[in-house]
Amino acid sequence: MSTDAEELRAVTRIVESLIARTDSGPFREPVDWKGMGLWDYPDVISELMDLGTVLKKIRQGKYENVNDVRDDVRTVFNNCMTYNTEGSDFYTLGESYLLRFDSMFGKLAMYGGEREKRKVEMGQGRPGLEQKKTFAENLFKVNGDDLGHVVQILDQKDPKSLSPVAANSGDNEPNVEINIDMIRSDVFWDLDAYLKKCRARETGNKRKR
Repeated sequence: MSTDAEELRAVTRIVESLIARTDSGPFREPVDWKGMGLWDYPDVISELMDLGTVLKKIRQGKYENVNDVRDDVRTVFNNCMTYNTEGSDFYTLGESYLLRFDSMFGKLAMYGGEREKRKVEMGQGRPGLEQKKTFAENLFKVNGDDLGHVVQILDQKDPKSLSPVAANSGDNEPNVEINIDMIRSDVFWDLDAYLKKCRARETGNKRKR
């Protein structure tokens, strides 16, 4: 399961836990401003949102990442605080829910960041800037045969990371440019390990001489 999918499942549990609270009634469904005679509600609140709608959008796959979910959930409580007078029961309730959600989401973001860091250290997950820099340096230093092997692997497993460039005069071989930022994480780590082996082999050969 991808990191994004795991995080979406985690934030779904947060939203479900908020809905399950006994005092979450005002936030579970769209505000019935017509039924309650709140005729100025659409003028004051530009983006209508409620927790039930958020949960429905999650289950329908409408969100690309957890930050989009976070924004909608915060809108629910910010709407409550915007429409109601500060210090009123509804304002206080909205504020308490906003603080509770921010705390829960903050722990999720912190956990996700640490998990991603551990994955990178283990040669998994999305590579960071330092890993890409080292990859580029090793790519530049390997010999032509090893570089050709890298290009061949990318052509087979991740062709989107290769871009054709104009060939030099008299060069019969097609030239390609490797876009490191476009390489899939699993392919990146496989090639990263290969490049490090190539560099270690070349360093060993130089010492023997």
